[in-house]
Order: sequence, then structure tokens, then C-alpha cells
Amino acid sequence: MSNYFFYEGYMIKTKHAIKRMQKRGMNDFQVELLEKYGVKKRQKQHWRDKNSQVAMVYLNITGKKIARKNGVNPKFVGMKNLETGAWITFFVPYNNKRIRNY
Repeated sequence: MSNYFFYEGYMIKTKHAIKRMQKRGMNDFQVELLEKYGVKKRQKQHWRDKNSQVAMVYLNITGKKIARKNGVNPKFVGMKNLETGAWITFFVPYNNKRIRNY
């Protein structure tokens, strides 16, 4: 496997994901919450790449309660590649943005 992916425990992250985590002040605890209590919502396929396997992962109700209890913002979201299982990026949506079926 190339140096594009980094193994940290059982989580695989891209270089971009690691930089986004540092920029947004996220830690591995939040990524573990997404792994354990995350709800995957599959993204539309891009017109250039018909075989893209990307899902947006956000917390369910139980995960939000655990995040609040530990003093973590429960609104964070991650993008995950379903083929490789690697995390692509992390972000916190704006307050006026609503994720459908959230």
C-alpha cells in the first residue's frame, strides 16, 4: 500500500484527513465515536467517477449523548471511502446546514 494511507490502530486515514483533524482540533476519540456510533449516508456518484464509494458518516442519538457527556461537539461529520475503509476528511457543518435523515 502506498504512503497515501496511514494506519493508526485499526483506523486508516489519508494525509488530507490527518491535516483536517489537526486544523479542526479533532482527536482519535471522536473518530472512534464515528466508527462505533456512526450512521452512513451514501453520497451521490460523481459524473466523472461512476464507481465512487463514498459515504458521509455522522453520529446517531447514542453517539451524540456520549459526545456531549465527554465535552465534545456532537455535530462533527466524516467522509469515508467504503472500498478501502479509509477516512477521507472531517468537518463540522454550518448551523444552517441540515443533513437529511439526521
